[in-house]
Amino acid sequence: YFAFGGYISVTENGDLIPCFYTDLTPSEPMMLGNIREKGLTKAWEEIRNSEYYNSFQDRSRLKGKCGVCEYREICGGCRNRAYAYTGDIYESDPACPYIPKSLRKQETEQE
Repeated sequence: YFAFGGYISVTENGDLIPCFYTDLTPSEPMMLGNIREKGLTKAWEEIRNSEYYNSFQDRSRLKGKCGVCEYREICGGCRNRAYAYTGDIYESDPACPYIPKSLRKQETEQE
């Protein structure tokens, strides 16, 4: 699962953000709601029904090595880290050391 696999971060003022990498994003932070305004249960329910949340669940949008990885349905990489470093939530997770099998085959064929 992506950051929404059951975890969410709460800032000191009650804002809900997908994870701590949200603070590293090149633009406005991805604030998803505020528990002081709506309470945690209501805010989480609204997040889970949002287009934003559902776009994270569509792994067919993933690019680069995450898009061709045999584990993309299980892992998917960190979308917020990808966004923080590339400006695109669907790009590859830059911290992932794994090389998908399909890319290993290509490297071997080129040598």
